[in-house]
Amino acid sequence: MSSIYANYSKEDLIREIEKLKAKDSSVNVEKTYKNRMLTNAVALRKTFSDVLALLMKPGQKDLIDQSLLVILQFFDVDRVYIGHFEDDSPTFTFTHEVTCDGIISMREDLLTEMPKKDFPWWIKTIQEGMDIIVNDVDEMPIEAIAEQNIVRLQNIVSLLAIPIFHEGKANSFIGLDCVKKKRKWTALDIENLRILTDIISIAIERETAHGMMEHSMKQVLKSEAKFQIIFDKLPWGVELYDEKGILLDINKADLEIFGTTREQAIGLNAFDNPNIPDWVNEKPKRGEDVSFLLDYNFNKVTKNGYYSTTNAEQIKHLRVKGIILKDQQGVIMGFFYIVFDDTESYRKTEEIQYSLAKLKAAVDTGESIIWEYDVATDKLKADFSLNNKMEDSLFLNYLKQEKFGCLRNFIDTLHPDDRYNVYDKRFKRLIDGEIDKYISVYRRIFDGKVYWLNSNVRAYKFF
Repeated sequence: MSSIYANYSKEDLIREIEKLKAKDSSVNVEKTYKNRMLTNAVALRKTFSDVLALLMKPGQKDLIDQSLLVILQFFDVDRVYIGHFEDDSPTFTFTHEVTCDGIISMREDLLTEMPKKDFPWWIKTIQEGMDIIVNDVDEMPIEAIAEQNIVRLQNIVSLLAIPIFHEGKANSFIGLDCVKKKRKWTALDIENLRILTDIISIAIERETAHGMMEHSMKQVLKSEAKFQIIFDKLPWGVELYDEKGILLDINKADLEIFGTTREQAIGLNAFDNPNIPDWVNEKPKRGEDVSFLLDYNFNKVTKNGYYSTTNAEQIKHLRVKGIILKDQQGVIMGFFYIVFDDTESYRKTEEIQYSLAKLKAAVDTGESIIWEYDVATDKLKADFSLNNKMEDSLFLNYLKQEKFGCLRNFIDTLHPDDRYNVYDKRFKRLIDGEIDKYISVYRRIFDGKVYWLNSNVRAYKFF
């Protein structure tokens, strides 16, 4: 079968290759934003499930500190901490703190029993339920002079702190510190921290309540306020089952994923779901956490009458994390399923693979190659992984002899009449960071023979 590009002229083929190569870079701002949001969602949901899994383990020590370590890694900051104060107490203190390697903790030496009157701006801001957003410590407001001095003592250059609410009142806060480099906090940073703080706040209340966890895990989970925090605020599906697999509660995001109603879902048995493999069902029965990928076929649930759905004839690609709930004696009380809809990401991957297949066809048909130059090591190399029929091309075989491994080799093979336009006006300026891409048609001389080339060159990593 001949290639779909067999009848293309040289110019048509060059335009097609340039179109494929430029596809990602020519997308509009909205698509770039969606990609960034998708990447953030993937990282955030993993962090959330890791934190939740830690906090749902009874009897383990330092659960909050372990959770803060996960948050520290997610935000890539140098310190994460929790502060607390009471209305009738003249002081406040830092109850939890974790730091990255190389950062000294000052919690015990400096940050205990601090007089509230000495830090009026910080306490007032938190009590009013407002965020403290400091991109540059040197630019803190004049009324925050006391707070500025204390953070400078810790070599902090940027910080973010948001209130933690208990019964509608803000008397605690969680904070992120940057010591090694300044950071401009984004709305996404703040929203991510809010989501994770909602979960941490539950753990703080559990820690304060002490004996409550011995008998009332379900009571805590099912309380209306905490149910709203854990379930309804989340952008991912969350399902709460008892130890027999009966669905007790479900959030709005989960109902949207599965295209059903609360009335249809409550009371279903997870172990009867025709889409879930037997090996998965055995895990929660044995009291084991489980993670699995699921190609969820809605035809299966409609055909056997498991529940009614508006997603008939669809298949969704899901990622599921199951977290076991046990009491202090280790008795299984139930389990969570956290459901992430990866369908959009899956389709995006398919689109990329399709574009790559088209590019590969174009490369094979048009004697094209992909090459890369590493500025730091002065190494120039060609990638022939997309070229299937190397033996049919003298040009490609010649290039594969690795005679052109550095910048000097590249310059020496440029046609004398093209050297200034290609190297001085374009390639050198790209290396120096003056431009980030260029397209050029020029000549190179290989083994005494002149070849016309069309290059689409882009910088893709900056130092």
